[in-house]
Amino acid sequence: MDVLTEVLSTMRVSSALYARVEAAAPWGIDFEVHHAIKFCLVTRGSCCLVVPGKEPQTLAEGDFLLTTGGARYTLCDAPGSPSRPLTELLTGDPHGVDQAVRLGGPGETATLLNGILTFAASEESYFLGLLPPLLLIRREQAREAGFDVYLHRLTVEAQDPSPGAQLVANWLSGILFVHSVRVYARSEGARTGWLAALADRKLALALQAVHQRLAHRWTVQELAEVAGMSRSAFASAFKALVGKAPLEYVSDWRMQVAKGLLHEGSQKLSAVASVLGYESDTAFSKAFKRTTGATPAEYRRKGRELRAGSLGQ
Repeated sequence: MDVLTEVLSTMRVSSALYARVEAAAPWGIDFEVHHAIKFCLVTRGSCCLVVPGKEPQTLAEGDFLLTTGGARYTLCDAPGSPSRPLTELLTGDPHGVDQAVRLGGPGETATLLNGILTFAASEESYFLGLLPPLLLIRREQAREAGFDVYLHRLTVEAQDPSPGAQLVANWLSGILFVHSVRVYARSEGARTGWLAALADRKLALALQAVHQRLAHRWTVQELAEVAGMSRSAFASAFKALVGKAPLEYVSDWRMQVAKGLLHEGSQKLSAVASVLGYESDTAFSKAFKRTTGATPAEYRRKGRELRAGSLGQ
């Protein structure tokens, strides 16, 4: 299994909130910092994307925007138009799939499908730290990648009041998330970050080795040799693209796998420790608590309580 597939396969949408926005100029919507993944699909007309510190960009019909890492941005008909926070505009059932928001004046109209995706708590913070803050997929890119069909289906499901529409919309959102990351990874925009490291022929070899042999007690020198680079050049290039030192990445990924094993199964701590390369469950427990602030047993118990609570709702 390649690294991107392995990482993305652990992403599970736990909830999704949608709002269909019908806006007429002048209008603007502020998307405040929210520790989840937000997206916007322009279904009719066009709008302007304003991100603090960056040049405004025009989003045309069929363009798909996905933001991570708590990014703050504004969608509007033009820079400078009056804007309001999205939270002030949402009404009705907060879990409904058809929340219609109408705003603006007498000018040109645009229709947007906005959404907020949340993932299992054990995964969210890790992946938001790996991905770029903003992924913009143009209509042509979506068509070439073959997921414009899913974009259209999501638009239909998000407005469908029939039974099961919310579940289908959640599944489609997960598919679109994966497709967006894959398309972005092949684009010119992926010049820095974890995705850029995957695109780098040498660094990708080291990442693949880490994911294939997670229990191995890696050293920077060994990973540099796998990449066919000197130790100093490898460490510098890895930190520059990934944003983490090589062994920090190894440790973080081990903890991510540990969370998944604790969340999903009932393996003994000794078995989990062995999978991750720790000599004993005591050593694993100390490392886990140092990273997460909770012991493996506490983390597993909390996960069970959360799942029981969601089933009882």
